[in-house]
Amino acid sequence: MSDVESDNSEEMAEQNDEVYDDETYKEVEISPKDYDNRMKLIEALRRSGELEGVREQRDYISSLYTMPPSFWLEWIEDEKSAESSKDLIKRLFECAIRDFHSPEVYLEYVQWACGISLDFAREKMEEAVVKIGLRADCASLIWNIYLDFEKMILNSMTDEKDKQRKHVESLYGRLLSVPHQGLQESWNEYKEFAEGKELEEFHKAFESSAKRMADISEFEQRLENATEENKKLSILMEYIDFEMQTNDPARIQMIFERALCAVAASPNSDLWLHYGNWLDSSLKLPQVSTDVYARSVRHAPCSALWQQYFSALERSSASPEEIDTKWPDARETIMTQEEGFSLYRTYIYLLRRRVTKQGNNDYSAVLEKFDEGADFLAKKFGANWDSPKAQYRKNHALFLYTSAKQPKKALKIWNDILASGSGHLAAAWIEAANLERFFGDVNNARKLLYKAINSASDHPYTVFDALIQFEREVGSIDDLDKALQKVNAQVSRISSRPQKNKMEKSNKKRKKENDEDVEVKRKREDVEKKGQKFITNEDDFINGTLEITAKIQQKKEIIEVDKKQVDGDGFVVPQLPSQSSKLRTASSQDLGLQGTSEEASEKRHTVFVSNLDFKLPSERLKEIFLNAKEIRLVYRGMSKLHKGFGYIDFSTEREARDALKMDRTQIDGRPLYVSEYKPHDKGKNTEFRYSTGLEKNKVFVNNIHYDATEEQLKEIFTIFGTIRDIRIVTHKSGKSKGCAYVEFENDNDAAIAVKAGDAGDLILLERKLSVAISNPPKRKEQLQRFNTTSFSHQRGKIDLIPRTLARTTKLAKSTVDNRSNGNDSGISTKNMSNEEFRSFLK
Repeated sequence: MSDVESDNSEEMAEQNDEVYDDETYKEVEISPKDYDNRMKLIEALRRSGELEGVREQRDYISSLYTMPPSFWLEWIEDEKSAESSKDLIKRLFECAIRDFHSPEVYLEYVQWACGISLDFAREKMEEAVVKIGLRADCASLIWNIYLDFEKMILNSMTDEKDKQRKHVESLYGRLLSVPHQGLQESWNEYKEFAEGKELEEFHKAFESSAKRMADISEFEQRLENATEENKKLSILMEYIDFEMQTNDPARIQMIFERALCAVAASPNSDLWLHYGNWLDSSLKLPQVSTDVYARSVRHAPCSALWQQYFSALERSSASPEEIDTKWPDARETIMTQEEGFSLYRTYIYLLRRRVTKQGNNDYSAVLEKFDEGADFLAKKFGANWDSPKAQYRKNHALFLYTSAKQPKKALKIWNDILASGSGHLAAAWIEAANLERFFGDVNNARKLLYKAINSASDHPYTVFDALIQFEREVGSIDDLDKALQKVNAQVSRISSRPQKNKMEKSNKKRKKENDEDVEVKRKREDVEKKGQKFITNEDDFINGTLEITAKIQQKKEIIEVDKKQVDGDGFVVPQLPSQSSKLRTASSQDLGLQGTSEEASEKRHTVFVSNLDFKLPSERLKEIFLNAKEIRLVYRGMSKLHKGFGYIDFSTEREARDALKMDRTQIDGRPLYVSEYKPHDKGKNTEFRYSTGLEKNKVFVNNIHYDATEEQLKEIFTIFGTIRDIRIVTHKSGKSKGCAYVEFENDNDAAIAVKAGDAGDLILLERKLSVAISNPPKRKEQLQRFNTTSFSHQRGKIDLIPRTLARTTKLAKSTVDNRSNGNDSGISTKNMSNEEFRSFLK
């Protein structure tokens, strides 16, 4: 390549970098906290050699997030190359070791510190062996640097050599008490240094460390062989469990920090939560906890970590200003209704305790935060922000009743709760009435109970008992009589409902049977008239006539049963019920025929949706399925309510496949079921969507809190390996059944999760999770129905033949049997006339 071409290519590269810088700058200005774009901008500025711009961007992003060691080492190297001040480089090193206890950073730091001063170098080496000196994989390296440094000082000294020698010997003693790779070499070096005067206590420490090293060598070997980050994390989680059995706080803290350093480039909130729980419950050093939580919310911010961070700050007696300034950042991490409720609850009651501690009754700040939370969550999550239990508003109302002494506002909130989804719950009405009775107005409580009588549908008799007991305790005899009269009238109405429904169903069924008889008669006549056409037109015969004819033949045989046979005297001859024809209908599949390609294509462009609220308008579905060509809900005759299912057509097959990804999307608290359009015959069950056999890579999780979300489960189980799918089992109403399935990429990850569950280490929302390999019990196979004529209300095992005729039939049968055995008695089997019957019975 010529010099001219080289210059042109460099100019073009510079121009491209400038364009790229401008575009990235714009994106960063729009989203200042966008981590990825900010890092792209830093890389672009670094390539262009703009040190000041790079420094500014690095300062900004490091103030927002906990940065990985590679980020700091690159920055430090750039500042060294630019011959920046020692104070700046020192500040960068301190920031780096504050974020993560990285061996690479500490090694660079202590080597750089040796060029500053002996005292400073010794200080940093001591700090390094405290922070990473217990790690089995790098203890030998950092301790040997420290020992070589002190030996060098010893060899250069002329005075106080004995004191320095004792200091070096004490370092050897500390090193030998640490289980680490290269322990034998450390012992050999100590013996050489001691010159045959080894201390017995050091030898015992060496033997104890050797035994401990034998226990942890398996973990170290597996970590050394592991290449994937998830695999390393899984091994480290086992390592943590092992170290926690020792109850050695220093080693437990070390292994947690080692695990965090391993995932520095991939934030993991579950690991931080696990670490924080141990700090809060076992170590109980408030300052250590707050430092760890401060790093965690910058590395893997989530509402659960912020909740624990606020509690840790309160335990450490942090100032109100320090706590309150962190609230806006915490609120930005709210992603779900449950997270919003939990985070606001933590902060609100923190404010309540603050007021109580100050010794005054000014709860205005608490009430403001309650109102702020309701507005914020309603705007973010819509009208159902507090569904299904309305726990946030219940807490708000309770606080207004008990602490703020504002019963009118509390009653207004309860009226809103009862009018927005809880009106059918007896417990909700009773709770509201009790609060109003004890903290508000007794008359308002009475009104609530009277409303409850007409509204509560889940446990109405509980409400009846509550009203009667209420009037016994606070009402007059007239109030009690009125309540009894009201309750008795309501009981009568409830008692009459089942009979009314039963009569209506019976009438509908009778009408349906009559309609079917008329339809069968009409079809039979049509078949008789057009039978010749069916036989001659082969195409029509194949494509459906045979199926119709078979159905009509079955109905025809039912009618034939009603035709009575009479003898010569006009008496009806009893007969056995005739067996129905076993004529089998031929489907298009049986005849080897398939639908047209056009019909098959239309099916592939359509999805089936179900479990919809009967009042859900099609416009809501249009908001979810933006590419929908047509939405066809199945309605109940002329009613405005649909049946809760329908079909959605798309222009292309790809759009239909994309729509399947919306399966189990929540709509007004109910899961929307989206499945492929696979029409089947009436009475034929659809295929079950999930496997019912043993799946070693999938675990069944039980005892899950009903408010738990898939995101919370993912945070807990992702530490065991890559998760392919999580499915919380729900009722059709959308309410959780308290169990879920978690599918991993491989069997080993699932086995590790089961082991952790057996150990009782998996806790979510104060519940210990039960984990087992997925192996659902096989569904009971339905009994095959006999293909016999169906009679309405037919009683089983009842012989419809008169006893006299039955005896005659048995006698005839016995005669036939005797003849077959060669014992012919000559008894006639001819049917008897009425005259013969009369003489027979004399």
